[in-house]
Amino acid sequence: MAPLSCNPPEWEDDERMSFLFSAFKRTRDVNTCDWDGKMKFWIPLILTHARAQGLLSITLSQLENDFRRKGCAPMGLRTVIQEMIRQGTLRKETDFVSGVSSGWLSWGMRQLVIRPLRWTIGTMLGSQVGPDEPLVIPEVIKERAALVLQRYQSSTFRSFPLLCEEEVHTLCAEICPNPSALNLVLLQLQGDKKICVLERAGQKLVKFVRVSVGQVEPISESDLGIYQLQQGEKLLSERLQSAGEESNRLTEEARTYNRAGNKNQPAQ
Repeated sequence: MAPLSCNPPEWEDDERMSFLFSAFKRTRDVNTCDWDGKMKFWIPLILTHARAQGLLSITLSQLENDFRRKGCAPMGLRTVIQEMIRQGTLRKETDFVSGVSSGWLSWGMRQLVIRPLRWTIGTMLGSQVGPDEPLVIPEVIKERAALVLQRYQSSTFRSFPLLCEEEVHTLCAEICPNPSALNLVLLQLQGDKKICVLERAGQKLVKFVRVSVGQVEPISESDLGIYQLQQGEKLLSERLQSAGEESNRLTEEARTYNRAGNKNQPAQ
């Protein structure tokens, strides 16, 4: 099992774990205590595990591997996952993505998030979850989205009307360590109307909501004008810095050449 922030106390109890690792009855009505007892154990544990591992999405096969105990995988995790989907604590990644407007999808979401799913009878009919089908954890994604928003509002980026792709990655690097996590969080922010996205001349630009404002305002021509001005100033500053460094390099080369020339001159 992958390390957790804390192992459940039952984990070392072989008799208890034998019950929790066993398959569910066909329906809850057969034995409500059996069914509810397992759900009360597995659902919080899956969420705790996801947070401890920094996971924004999971798969059935991943959980079966992570929760192996003494060489055995839990037999009822598929049922647990289906119940979590019913409750809304898990969502199919494809459903989560399609539930947000397509503004961010143009930024590679279909390649980075919607991975090819294994076509099984269950997934085709929609009644089952494929073993490798990505399932997102909305609660965790919302927590990460809130952290990104806090990071933006306390950073120097808050004075920028728009952020480019590179700046967004820099802002979110510690909170969203991989592209898939970043895109899920940005989709959440877009769905919450905390960011809006624009692609202009092949460049992806993001506008964040201002502090103490409920929803982000659409990107305006004024935003674009200020952004272009700031980019021009940045480019000029970089060129001046580069010119200064080149000047220093040439000056040092000249000094080195002069010192070498003086050493080679015969003494008078």
